[in-house]
Amino acid sequence: YNHIYSTNLGRELTVPHGRYTHADERSAGNVWLRHVKHWRRFDVSASGGVSFSPYGTSGLWSVSGGWIPARGAHVEAGIVQSLRLPTFTDLYYSSPAQISNPDLEPERAITYRLKGDYAAGRWSASAQLYYRDGRNVIDWVWRPDMGDKWHSEQVGRLGTFGAELTGGYVSDRGALRRATLSYGYVSTGKRGGVITSSVLDYMKHKASAAVEVRFLRNFTLALTGTVYDRYGAYTHYLRDADGTLLRDENGSMLTEQRDFEPYFLLDGRLSWEKGVVRLYVDATNLTGADYFDFGGLRLPGRWFTAGAVFTIGR
Repeated sequence: YNHIYSTNLGRELTVPHGRYTHADERSAGNVWLRHVKHWRRFDVSASGGVSFSPYGTSGLWSVSGGWIPARGAHVEAGIVQSLRLPTFTDLYYSSPAQISNPDLEPERAITYRLKGDYAAGRWSASAQLYYRDGRNVIDWVWRPDMGDKWHSEQVGRLGTFGAELTGGYVSDRGALRRATLSYGYVSTGKRGGVITSSVLDYMKHKASAAVEVRFLRNFTLALTGTVYDRYGAYTHYLRDADGTLLRDENGSMLTEQRDFEPYFLLDGRLSWEKGVVRLYVDATNLTGADYFDFGGLRLPGRWFTAGAVFTIGR
């Protein structure tokens, strides 16, 4: 059960609830039945379910099968159907630059997956391929015919292909405790001439390396370096030297489309542990990279957090 009070999201109230002028609510439920069968080197699983929501009743299902060709190896293939309800933001959010759409329907998708895993002692590796066939995908679309504003709508059918590779070493002894490499690739269909805010702005390439070492008995240092290459573009609002937004003769803000640039992030954690106490300091974006994510919003530079963990009952 979801209920929301807001000054923007939801249906307008005839009588305000305190300072809130809008509200909405909805209920959703799921019932699932799942069965798994193992037979020698093979395993099969299947599930069926029903989803109940204000948008009606929908049947959901999944099926997968696995095979162990050799010791430490496992190969699996599967298909799963999924459903995503539009959020209250998708349905109702409006602003001087955005137009809401309360008539949205749920997203639906079928995902096909093939995965292989192998482990031998302290070493392991895995590879995965998948294809997602999405329908009625929800996103914010730039509409020049609606006064150059973003409009929440269903962008239709969208096929997404992805691949993931991981491998590494893990040990509970010695100085080197963990070393891993991973790579992810995503590609999706693009509707010609349509500018969207997120569906077509996805992480096309992501390569990461991580290492964790133990030293001075109680100290651990973990470092992770990742290269990101996001596909797509964002709307950049032009400003003058003083930072004031530039406008044309009609008062509309001047903008331009800019491609996302690749960037590198280095994160780390230094921790000390003894008995039931563990103290740690996390450092994010150690190199101070200047980068953008959703909608060209600049993300933080270097920042640090610290914490303490006490484990009871060890």
